[in-house]
Amino acid sequence: MFYLLLGIIILILLLIYAYVKEFAIQYSLLNKILLCFGIIIFTLAIIMYPGESFKAALDGLNLWFNIVFPSLLPFFIGSELLINLGVVGFIGTLLEPVMRPIFNVPGSGSFAFIMSVTSGYPVGSKIVAQLYNNKMCNKSEAQRLLSFCSTSGPLYVIGAVAIGMLNMKEYGSLIISAHYLGALSVGLLFRFYKKNDRTKVPPQSGYIKRAFLNLKHTLSNEKRPFGQLLSESVRNSVNSMLLIGGFIVLFSVIIRLLTSSGIISIISDLMHMLLGFTGTSKSFLQSAASGFFEITVGCKLIASANAMVNLKILAICTVISWSGLSVHAQVAGMISSTDLDMKIYVLCKMLHGLFSGLYAYILLGIWDKNNVSQVLSVFSDRLNTFENISFLSRLFVSSGQFALILLFVISVSLVYAIVRKIYSAVNR
Repeated sequence: MFYLLLGIIILILLLIYAYVKEFAIQYSLLNKILLCFGIIIFTLAIIMYPGESFKAALDGLNLWFNIVFPSLLPFFIGSELLINLGVVGFIGTLLEPVMRPIFNVPGSGSFAFIMSVTSGYPVGSKIVAQLYNNKMCNKSEAQRLLSFCSTSGPLYVIGAVAIGMLNMKEYGSLIISAHYLGALSVGLLFRFYKKNDRTKVPPQSGYIKRAFLNLKHTLSNEKRPFGQLLSESVRNSVNSMLLIGGFIVLFSVIIRLLTSSGIISIISDLMHMLLGFTGTSKSFLQSAASGFFEITVGCKLIASANAMVNLKILAICTVISWSGLSVHAQVAGMISSTDLDMKIYVLCKMLHGLFSGLYAYILLGIWDKNNVSQVLSVFSDRLNTFENISFLSRLFVSSGQFALILLFVISVSLVYAIVRKIYSAVNR
């Protein structure tokens, strides 16, 4: 059993090391030997716990196929089509005066952020990689975008966590507010990351005309027929979804093996030695340790732990913003076609977790649960309905959600541009 525990620990450390090196690490001979040893021990662990491993893999596969796949596929396909057809560039030109002074990124980054906060992990990171590959931002700007365009979505935070796990819908908006405030804080902080390295800033006048001219230019230069664009978008999106599914299944098995073999308990013992003076129970720390590896498992265990509600909220906000190594692996896969630095991304998620925990602590002191509960009553009914629909219905709803979000973004962009133009004309 000792060698089993040791092997799984080595495998976890190597996985973390690989993420930090963006899967492009040049292993030395010792690293390769250790990796082979870790994989062998991991395989033996699956053999020793076949029932647990099978059930964990099946749970991960069901989660991916029934929820993640139909929820994210329309966003993946739609975002790639919109980038290739110039619609994202059109939105970016209109919102350049907002994104550039606040976050030091091009206006097209607004699309990545909006899609991230509405659909969840890892949509934002995939769109950032697409923007970078299409030369709509440089490396430093893409790194800044990645720092705050990797968030969870409201359906997960309010529906799955607050209502489904905590059974406290009144805390849903608090958790998601702390989560998004944390992301924006990281974005504001990282606007100073290589702040002078940016693409040429366009002139601040005539941007409505320039947006339409850029859209026309992109459409005229796109020689591929729409059928080819659609097929390529579908193929790339399905490949990305398969990658995400593989990581979900892998980490479902890893978490189950960590729990069955007692490694999570060992980690919680170490955490209790360091944090025992705070009065936090060992069982609660064990739940929090699970969140380091996988977001859903961690949130579920924290929600069911015997602890004060405020402590649960703080831990859940931190875990959702950290997102877990499983989501980190998915993001690494989404940006594997770029040279973006995964180490910086991991640092940003650490800061995101700290900021979200801090904002949750502040909001807990001023939150009016009764009023919030009344506001969320209708929304929670819709979320419960969404959780119980079939695969095809979920796919259809997600497609409609994407279309509505796109229409909203374009409308807001145009209204903002028109108001700004009128204001400039009046004050000229």
